[in-house]
Amino acid sequence: MGSASSGVTADDVGRLAWLVVTDGSPNLTATFWERVEDPSQQQTTVFQLPSALGFEKAGIRASGGRLLQHAAAAVEPAAESRTDAAIIGDVWERVFNLYDTKGGAATDPILKARWDYVTSDSIDLVKVAWAMNGYVVEDSDWDGGELVLLEGADGLRADGSTACGAAFLAGLWSNGASAADAAEQPVGRRDGADESGLGLFPGWRFTWPGNVRVRGNRASANLAGQPWVRERNLLTWEGESWACIDAPDFPILRDGRWLEPDNQAFPGTWEQVGLLVSDRLGDGPVPEHYEPLESPLNNRLNGAYASPVLLAAAAKASGAAGDDGAVDAAVADALAPDYSSMQADRAAYPIAAVINGSDGRDGARRALSETLAAAEPGCFVEMSASLARIRGLATGEWARVFNERGSVEAPVLVTDRIRPFQCEGNEGHYVCLNGMALGSEDAAAAMWGVLAPAAESPVGAARDVKGFLVDIEKA
Repeated sequence: MGSASSGVTADDVGRLAWLVVTDGSPNLTATFWERVEDPSQQQTTVFQLPSALGFEKAGIRASGGRLLQHAAAAVEPAAESRTDAAIIGDVWERVFNLYDTKGGAATDPILKARWDYVTSDSIDLVKVAWAMNGYVVEDSDWDGGELVLLEGADGLRADGSTACGAAFLAGLWSNGASAADAAEQPVGRRDGADESGLGLFPGWRFTWPGNVRVRGNRASANLAGQPWVRERNLLTWEGESWACIDAPDFPILRDGRWLEPDNQAFPGTWEQVGLLVSDRLGDGPVPEHYEPLESPLNNRLNGAYASPVLLAAAAKASGAAGDDGAVDAAVADALAPDYSSMQADRAAYPIAAVINGSDGRDGARRALSETLAAAEPGCFVEMSASLARIRGLATGEWARVFNERGSVEAPVLVTDRIRPFQCEGNEGHYVCLNGMALGSEDAAAAMWGVLAPAAESPVGAARDVKGFLVDIEKA
């Protein structure tokens, strides 16, 4: 309930018999009754299992840049908090024992699942790393900790002789001689050398797939395998073999023989080449432009209000949509190029908003640290000087940001970084919604996500919350 509105409200949660929440700090979901009209009418029993925070548990962290790195726990979990692995391991054992002794519907997925990662009542994450990396089945002693781990996805076989939980992660934990030691694995490396001078740092942790630092690096060289720019050389064909500064993101060997240069430079497509048009995008063969679901702008490129795939998938009328794929009248109106269905929303909420804040977990955890809370004590609304004059606001004053989904109050920061834009012949405005409000009980009291629509992009199903409509007034 802390992310974009998903159609599940506090009242909906209040109709559950019970709800289990695993978190290291109070959150909006676990305290839903604080946002309903009559808390005494709620029937839900909430069980909050206190879990360790990120720095209180060892494990592999992943960044948006494909970097995976193992880190040890900095401190012990506070009070009675347990790691996620310990909680899952405990719950699994209890559920398994219930199915094993009492039976039940569809027992096979539980009783026949492979689950040999458990040590005591917790999950041994080192064993999980072995499974994700991949190993040779017959030559590995799983229980004894002696494994033949795969060095990369090239070692995978389709005959059952190898096992791998995720091929793109193959190689992150490949040192079988020290299979239990994270520091001896690629994901635990801390070598800061960079002979390339290009910022690759190939010995610093592990990037998926195959420790490739630049995806599609075959395209850095021409069809003859010679670098387009010698000063930024990632790989070179030397006549009989490849010289690679970065791990190659394309096949260079087959049956022990070097593969000569070709045009296979884009491993993300089965054709291995760049495509002018695609047959696998949800919104058509050519990547198309659509405004967010809520926008102050009409789409001048194609006249469509929003992606027809998005609208048809999200708003089929139950009972009205038959086998012919018909959609309800609201969707038909939305698909019309006159934008008639948007005019009322634009009049009521004329300001575009963009969320720059952290998610609920980060904000709640920040509240537990006095130092972090002091560095960013809450949320704030960043706006242009022009909009501040129109709304009668100044830096430090409190504003209410609202729409039909919710309302959040926060202080204002007037900045020249944000400026008005021309919108359909008029001056348009947008604001940045930054940070998170912290409650009086060291919990997240309000998050900008309550203002965002429940919409998904047709490509990748990501939340369409990059922009939406709000209005602002002095609090």
